[in-house]
Amino acid sequence: MVIFISGCREKTEYQPPIVNNNSKDNSEELIKGLNTILNSEVNFALKGNFTGDSTLQVVTGTEILTKKVWGIKFHLFEIKDNKPGKEIDTKLLDGSFKDCKVDKVNIPRIDHDLVYYNSLNYFMGSDGGEIFTYIIDFRDQKTYYAHLVVEPGKPVSLFLSINNNQEIYLYITSSFKKDFPNFKIVPKDPVLN
Repeated sequence: MVIFISGCREKTEYQPPIVNNNSKDNSEELIKGLNTILNSEVNFALKGNFTGDSTLQVVTGTEILTKKVWGIKFHLFEIKDNKPGKEIDTKLLDGSFKDCKVDKVNIPRIDHDLVYYNSLNYFMGSDGGEIFTYIIDFRDQKTYYAHLVVEPGKPVSLFLSINNNQEIYLYITSSFKKDFPNFKIVPKDPVLN
């Protein structure tokens, strides 16, 4: 995964998330059914086994953008008789589905699929920005969070949510080390002005 942080650019057209482009995952019929259940527009559907049992599930996401509430939610659906039935939602998370990456991931020693989200780039100007990353474990109903911040004149900082899953911790830090080899892990989530 390559992450670029560059100057501000104007975004005029909605870009759907980069997803696992298996044609079965993004069928029009499935998307239409999910839109109806959620009463909202969804732009991706990831099929997999997200709970570790023998049933097939689908994960999708919705973006909430009002004057008072902003963020994203992920939704898990169990497939029964080729139709999705809603199961679990995440809480509202910081981020947007514009210009992001969403995919299903497998991590060693975890016997079910996880959902990976990376905002790819949030700009603060020409010299810095922030990136939000989540790994969502629907079986254990946990969301692992990472927040990378690049500020002029300061070391690149990475905040990781408190968790005790070493494999997920290594997955997140390894993905950031490719592009930011000298980041510093910080104990408190940075708040940008």
